[in-house]
Amino acid sequence: MTPVIRISEELYGRLASLAEGFDTPSAVIERLLDNNEPNPPAAPASQSEPKPKPHPPAWSHAPRRREITPEMVKLTCKLGDKIYIGVLGIQDAKQELVNIGMNPASAAMYLTAYRSMLVGEVFKRGMKIADSRRMFAHIKKKHGMKAFASAIKAYGLHLRELERDGYPTGSNHRFLGEMKAEFQQ
Repeated sequence: MTPVIRISEELYGRLASLAEGFDTPSAVIERLLDNNEPNPPAAPASQSEPKPKPHPPAWSHAPRRREITPEMVKLTCKLGDKIYIGVLGIQDAKQELVNIGMNPASAAMYLTAYRSMLVGEVFKRGMKIADSRRMFAHIKKKHGMKAFASAIKAYGLHLRELERDGYPTGSNHRFLGEMKAEFQQ
């Protein structure tokens, strides 16, 4: 029996963008592994000729990576506030974001990050600084300086996680410095 794996829509879209001709997802994964393994298995003689690339793959109708808009971030904050006070569940909030075009994985991550900022807890996945700035502004306006301080703490913990995983954080540290200065004013 062939194993079944589940991947996010975003990852599926990335996989589809790497397809050649009528590739299947399995063929794309196999090619990626063959190109990245030091000693890939030898291909059978029938596969030694390059495949033509006439059309995009039939399965590439998967949604492409979507840009997160300022409106999506604004709605994330409003929905996050409702989750925080207990009048909305995270799945319902996520679905509202998906309904306006946000990727489901991104919707879940942004809602989690917003909640973490409100309570001063670490969040692991990164987001654009502009989106973080919008969340900080909303938190300050809606919840006040105590919550703003919690967001600063959460963002600092977030940067430690990114650094631990080897991501560059220079611009994020400058942004955090801006938020700390704003808190001091």
